[in-house]
Amino acid sequence: MAKKIFKEEQDIKKSLLVFGLGAIILGLVGRFAWHLYYQSEIFGVTEAAYVFFIAVFGLLLFILYRLNMRTAISKKSISVEMSPWYLNKKKIYWRDVESCRIVKTPELAQWNGDNISYGYGQRYTLSGRNGVELKTKAGRTYFIGSIRLNDLEHAVKSIFQAS
Repeated sequence: MAKKIFKEEQDIKKSLLVFGLGAIILGLVGRFAWHLYYQSEIFGVTEAAYVFFIAVFGLLLFILYRLNMRTAISKKSISVEMSPWYLNKKKIYWRDVESCRIVKTPELAQWNGDNISYGYGQRYTLSGRNGVELKTKAGRTYFIGSIRLNDLEHAVKSIFQAS
């Protein structure tokens, strides 16, 4: 077991998206309760639609609340685990990396859609467009996002200066 130089765990439990979904669910539950109390129908199409949307948004909120990402860097490899999206941990050995660069995007530029690239390769991020971009000798591209970008940069530089 190689000694870890950098470890990070990310989640989106405190994000605006989770708060917004929670507010939508509360609004739907309140409207559903009002509808049941003030309507004379026993259970109609409208009530079924409320139950359906509460269940869908509730499931989405549950999945987002459980979403987390763990990144670890050692002298031998960088590994990333993003559950529940990916079932297996992805491990990339440094000997297989052709090039490595730190990607720093200004805060406002992250909300701009001009530099969105489809077919980028594999992306592992919960933090937007800040992180490390790896290109392997096999031609694959990986992007691993990070909140602690300065610590990540220091760890990656220490790996490449040592070799």
